Formats: sequence, structure tokens, C-alpha cells
Amino acid sequence: RTEPTEQVAVVQGSSVTLTCEARGVPPPTLSWLKDGQPLSLHRNLLLDGQETRFLLSDVGPSDGGLYSCVASNQAGSSTKTFNLT
Repeated sequence: RTEPTEQVAVVQGSSVTLTCEARGVPPPTLSWLKDGQPLSLHRNLLLDGQETRFLLSDVGPSDGGLYSCVASNQAGSSTKTFNLT
């Protein structure tokens, strides 16, 4: 399942938090991608049970792009995408 892309406009130099929540049995594995590339073990990635937050502070031009949160388990996967501009 893919949710509609959420548009996120950020002022350069400010901060933004992207939030993704997933529930399922068994509990899904949550991962983040930027423009299709994994963001594993990123210092700004906060995991809290079935919710994950990706924090970007002091946003610059190189931070723009498509950020996707993918939740997957044996039943399938679900993706939520943020277009950060």
C-alpha cells in the first residue's frame, strides 16, 4: 500500500520532523529512504516503538528530495513518502 505523497515546504536553515507510524502483526520493520537510497543508522533517525521520526535541522538545499518511510512484515509493506522542498 502506498499513501499519497505529502508535500513539505521548509524554510532554509529551519528544522523539520517527518513522522511515520505503522502497526501490524507481526510488528513491522520501519526503514527510511531518501531518493530511493537507505538512510539506516542515521543520527537523526528516532525510533519509538511503532512510530519513527526523522529530524532534519538547519535544512539546506541538499536536504531536498523524496523521503520515504517503508513499513514491512510478512503480510506485505506500506510506504509513506514526503516531498521535501
